[in-house]
Amino acid sequence: MPELPEVNVVAKQLRAILLNDNQRINQINLYYQKSLRNAEKIELENLKNLKPIDVFQIAKNLIIETENKYLILHLRMEGNFKFLNKEELTKIDLIHTIASFKLNNNNWLLFNDHRKFATIDLFDNNKQIKDNTFFKNLGPEPWDIDFENFYQKIKNNKSTIKSLLLSQKYISGLGNIYVDEVLFAAKIHPQEMTKNIAKKDFKKIIDSAILILKASIKDGGSTIKTFKSFGAKGNFQNKLMVHGKKGLPCKICRTTIEKIVVAGRGTYFCPQEQVLKYKNLNV
Repeated sequence: MPELPEVNVVAKQLRAILLNDNQRINQINLYYQKSLRNAEKIELENLKNLKPIDVFQIAKNLIIETENKYLILHLRMEGNFKFLNKEELTKIDLIHTIASFKLNNNNWLLFNDHRKFATIDLFDNNKQIKDNTFFKNLGPEPWDIDFENFYQKIKNNKSTIKSLLLSQKYISGLGNIYVDEVLFAAKIHPQEMTKNIAKKDFKKIIDSAILILKASIKDGGSTIKTFKSFGAKGNFQNKLMVHGKKGLPCKICRTTIEKIVVAGRGTYFCPQEQVLKYKNLNV
């Protein structure tokens, strides 16, 4: 599933396509109606001559801001984009296309998802986004965290640290891949109860999250299975330390990497580098 780095990479590439003096979204076609969550198909398809003024990422969400509308796209598991001219468009099957955006000069931007989990939300203004329940409950990205405020909110939390990091409530943008990597870097067991973790170790978690996410963005994200940004794979998967490494030796201590289930997710860790200090059977 694309996480913060992958969505950031896509946003940068979309920005290069959509942000110039003459570019417009002249037409939108919706092919999979269930993907549009807070508007009607006719409302989306009636939008014409939209001028994009920014494309950016919030956590795992991709925002296309136009002069009078905001399109919020969530890639979910396998969402991706293709940029085609009119001739190329006639040669492909749109069976996996969620929506298409007709741009100037008969170029097309396709929003695809083989599994049809990707979603689209339509907002009139920034206030509607901020007032939306999902965005109101979304925590800051790692580099925007006020550490003292963050620590006061989570220091007595009774969930496992992996569950807390996945929740997006206190810190946003981390999914299964990067939570595993961040906890390995901070030497925290994924089943450790949040309330038992020392303040200095929370600082390690935040610092590690910032370093790992920025490094992944620089490398174009991680392509574990299907992620591609306009057909290009990321490279950060080659630098992962534990995620997907079950049965392989730890790159630090050579102990065999293990896989367990935490918070309903397959979880990779090194039992030597990430020792469970406080055992709890209800995880």
